[in-house]
Amino acid sequence: MFNRNDAFSIEIKSPITIEEVDPINSTIVVDDELYAIKENSIYRIMTAETIDPEYKHPDTKHTYEKIFDIGSSSPYLARITIQFDEIIKFLSLPKEEHENLLSYLWQANRYLLNAFVIDTFLVKETTKLMPICDTIVEENKSKSCIPAFPQIPDLEGKVRIYLNNAKLFLIESFRLLNIFYKMPFGSKNGAHFTSHLGWVEKNLGKEHQIAKMISRDLEWIRLISECRNALEHPGEGQEIKLRNITLLPGNKFSGPAWSYDLTKKLKIKYDFVDLINDLSIFSHNMLHFFEEMFLFSVNEKLADSKILVLAEIPDKDINFKCPIKYKVTLRQELLKK
Repeated sequence: MFNRNDAFSIEIKSPITIEEVDPINSTIVVDDELYAIKENSIYRIMTAETIDPEYKHPDTKHTYEKIFDIGSSSPYLARITIQFDEIIKFLSLPKEEHENLLSYLWQANRYLLNAFVIDTFLVKETTKLMPICDTIVEENKSKSCIPAFPQIPDLEGKVRIYLNNAKLFLIESFRLLNIFYKMPFGSKNGAHFTSHLGWVEKNLGKEHQIAKMISRDLEWIRLISECRNALEHPGEGQEIKLRNITLLPGNKFSGPAWSYDLTKKLKIKYDFVDLINDLSIFSHNMLHFFEEMFLFSVNEKLADSKILVLAEIPDKDINFKCPIKYKVTLRQELLKK
C-alpha cells in the first residue's frame, strides 16, 4: 500500500517520448527543491509533501516535470550551476551562506537558459526555413511575383523574452560584486552598470582584473540593456525595429534582422543587421562574462589557502557530457609530494 512518507525511487522519462535513454548525470537541491539533470534536460522533482503540504489528500503521489530541454551537455548550464556548485563547496562557507549562494547561482542561470532557449529556437527555425525560401525564389524567378516566405512566429515576442532575461542575467552577474566584495546593490541601482564599474575602480582599483574586464565588456553589456529598454519603452533615440524573413532587391532574401536607434543613451544607431548572429554573440558573451566574474571572485577567496587552488581543466580531459572548464584542486607543490 502506498505511503508517501516511505522512501521512494522515480524513473524519469520524457512526457513526450516513450523511451528516453538519458541517465541522470547529477542532482542539486536549491531552496528545498530537488532537480535532476540529464545530458539534454532538467527535471524538477515534486514530492507528495510539496504538492500537498497540509496532508489533506494522503494518497497524493510524487511526480516530476521537465523545465528545460537543456542539460549538462550544454555549457550554458555546465559552466554556471554545475561548475560553480562544485567549486563553492571548497569556500568553507557557513551552511546558510552556501545555500544562499547556490540559490543565487541557479536563479541567475535560469535567466541565461531562458534567453538561450530563444537563441537556440531562432537559430533552428531560421536554418530550417532558409532552404524553403531559396526553393520559393528558384521556382518563381521567371514569374512576375514571388510568393510569401514562411515566417518565424511571434518574432517580436521572442526577442522581447530574450532581452528581458538577458538584462536580468546581467543584473545578477553584477550582484556577484555585492556577494563577494560588499558593493552596494539594490533594486534601484541593479542595472546601473557604469556606476558599478566606477565603484569597482574606486574600491578595488582600475588595474584589478574585474575592473579591466567590466571596462572591456561594458559596451555590449549596455547595448543589451538599452535594446531591452528600447523595446519596452520606445521613443525618440530609443527604438528597435524587427524584420522577419523578407524579400530584398535583386530577388534575394534575408533572415530575421533588426535595426536599433539608441542615440538617446549610447549614441549607437544601426540599420538592419543579422538578428540571429547578434543574439548568439550576446549569449556567448554573457556566459563568459559571468564565468570570468565568478572565477576572479573565487580565486581571491582561495588566494590565502595553502592547500587549494583554482585550476583549468585541459581540453583533452573535458567531458563533453558535462563540459566544465575549472575545478578546485591541490596546489602543484602538494600534488608532487
